[in-house]
Amino acid sequence: MSSADILAILARMFPSFRGLPAEEATRRGEALGRFAAGLWAGGGGGLRAAGVPVPAPAFAQLAPLADGARAGGSGLSFLASARAAFADDVRYARFLTALAAAFAARSGAGAPPSPAAPEAASPVSPPAAAPRPADPGPAPLELLSERPGPEGAPDPAPALDLLPAEPEHGTDPAPEELLAADPRFAPPVAGGGLDLVPEERAAEGDDPRAGSVAFLATTYEEALEEGDPDAGDSLPEDPTERAVVSYERTGDPSFLDDAQRRLEAERAAAPHAIAASVAEAGLARIALLRGDAEAAERLARGAQGRFPGNPLAAEVLARVARGEAADATFLRSLRELARALDSRDVGWIEESASRLAGARPTEPHGHLGLLFLAQLRGDGGAFERHLKDAWTCYPSPDHPQFAFGGRVDADIVDALLRYGRRPIERLDEELLRHTVEGIDEKTNLIAGSLRMAVGLARVALLQPGLPRAVQRRLHFAAGRGLMGLQYFEAAPEAMGRALMLAPTPDEHKVISKERLQCQALWRAFDKPGIKAQQRKYPCLGVRGASEWLRARLATLAREREARQRELFDKAPLLVERAASDPALASEVAAAAEEQAVPDPLAAVRAVDAELAALARGAEAAAAAQPKGKGLFGRLKEAANTAASAARGAANKLKESQLRTRREDALRRLARALAGDLREHPYRHPLLAAYARQAVVLEAFLDHIAAEERKAQRLLARLAELS
Repeated sequence: MSSADILAILARMFPSFRGLPAEEATRRGEALGRFAAGLWAGGGGGLRAAGVPVPAPAFAQLAPLADGARAGGSGLSFLASARAAFADDVRYARFLTALAAAFAARSGAGAPPSPAAPEAASPVSPPAAAPRPADPGPAPLELLSERPGPEGAPDPAPALDLLPAEPEHGTDPAPEELLAADPRFAPPVAGGGLDLVPEERAAEGDDPRAGSVAFLATTYEEALEEGDPDAGDSLPEDPTERAVVSYERTGDPSFLDDAQRRLEAERAAAPHAIAASVAEAGLARIALLRGDAEAAERLARGAQGRFPGNPLAAEVLARVARGEAADATFLRSLRELARALDSRDVGWIEESASRLAGARPTEPHGHLGLLFLAQLRGDGGAFERHLKDAWTCYPSPDHPQFAFGGRVDADIVDALLRYGRRPIERLDEELLRHTVEGIDEKTNLIAGSLRMAVGLARVALLQPGLPRAVQRRLHFAAGRGLMGLQYFEAAPEAMGRALMLAPTPDEHKVISKERLQCQALWRAFDKPGIKAQQRKYPCLGVRGASEWLRARLATLAREREARQRELFDKAPLLVERAASDPALASEVAAAAEEQAVPDPLAAVRAVDAELAALARGAEAAAAAQPKGKGLFGRLKEAANTAASAARGAANKLKESQLRTRREDALRRLARALAGDLREHPYRHPLLAAYARQAVVLEAFLDHIAAEERKAQRLLARLAELS
């Protein structure tokens, strides 16, 4: 949040900030912010004494910034940091109101005006004008209250829009009143009948679905400004990378077309081999995203030929080997369906959803698209038919980790909730039985709709760069689904996550009311049909995605082992060749001396020498053993044989230990040649080829490590959500 945003909030809250020149408004805001920093620097006791409410976490977060702001830093920046620390508009507004009162009291000029009330229905006579002082110097109170001039008091200002207005008795909006016109099959308004937030549409005359790369990229940038500040997700600055990421989030093929044009131009104008390799690897990724495995592999190998260590080329080759081109084809179809659903174009939705459901009949996504189409048309029979098809397939056998993308997941989830929450909203005893009995049976559409809603919402929350508005909808939807399944203890916790994402006042009211209703049902054990579920909820979406991620981690571990083995298996050949080729051994020794590390080849040869000495000793002992004659000779021979057997056992143990040491030494040799010694300008062809392969291996291993970190992070996120 910028200083301009804070000034806009102050102008909405206090009439004295409205209509001021920018410099004057900034001066007043800076003074108020530095005053707040001074209270902070005085500790929690000072804030309490001044009557300024500050939660302990917010106080701890801002305490390190207070001294700097008070000693001449930016007061507005401090107020912006306070807004982020509060993460709640209602609390922040109360904080500003109390801060203004404390500032006025400290100045000795009286209390400042309260946030303006709504304009009265009938005219009110203005108060008598007060004369302006002869010296209108910058008194402290001036920061908060405008001194009336001889013309009279300022006009009434609009109500403070950060604080929810008190509703009339009996008019508190229920969730379905805010989020859906009809609880079951009413067609939603454009943008998703269940939206908690106003539509994010372009100004009149602009078409956000026209395929313009610049327009959609801007739209996503604006959405990402509300993203999770801890996620670190943003669109890249590079135009090509920006287009690729935007395609991955929207599925709009115009982004890929734009990226491909840029990369082809970069390859044609490349000043050297590395630049050409980078552009060609980018084209390989474009081919992979289009589902063309053959072209992706050909382009990636060409890029690797120019620059063996190209990380993107290694990534594309690894993904092609895993069969991800087929995944890309499915994801492209899914993103196209999501764009159709977001457009509310029934013709486009029917075409794309039917095509996906026909091509992948065992995947639920196409059936869910047709379900949403039935809701748009108000066709209850078709809705239940497609609901049954989707529930039969759920969770996805092949792609449980894929979401539709953006707010479309929230639209689908809300459509499922409209159907599945009828029992809990009506408290119908017969229907409530379907929410707790046989909830995994594919004939139970009520439980199926709720179970899919919870699972889809949680998997959708794994998407990167998800705007907070969508996150709030998904968390709230997951809680409402759990409530419908009578998990009255887990549901408020899930809904509470939405309250931690800076909801609007209306959203806060709706979510809080739903949580209270949930807690009331938890205690209503005497109501017919209410059977609160105490065990941990078994989320099908989390289970499917977690199993897929664990399988991916196992695949990555096998890939890493296979790649490392490729390099390790060639180390014995180097040792064997070094025995007959002194030039090879001397180059390795020179590279080790250059890097100031021990010679790894010498360590292997030293172990080989010990093994050879052990073998010679065993052969000499066997040859020197005399043959006994007579009784005493045979007895001596038997004793020597026993001693020889003991020595043989000891030698075998020592040999085993030496061979283990040799394996370790070979691995150290491979790692050294692939690591510290890789950059040496080798002349020996065998060493040069080995170093080149080591560069390729490092690129593959870096990709595998990055994928492992990503999978582990997603697993941790799923565990947190469940």
